[in-house]
Amino acid sequence: MLALALFGAAYMALTGTLILWGRVLRPQDAEQATAWLFLAVSVGQAVGTALVGP
Repeated sequence: MLALALFGAAYMALTGTLILWGRVLRPQDAEQATAWLFLAVSVGQAVGTALVGP
């Protein structure tokens, strides 16, 4: 349960950071920058899961 709670807290902190980072990097089109950053996180999770295995 502790591992799940830590993962959830870290994931929420990371996603909040990505939203803010998208606004800083590209203020004129922050929504597109944020979408690309979330896509990068999703791909990273998929690759990490494939490398670690079940």
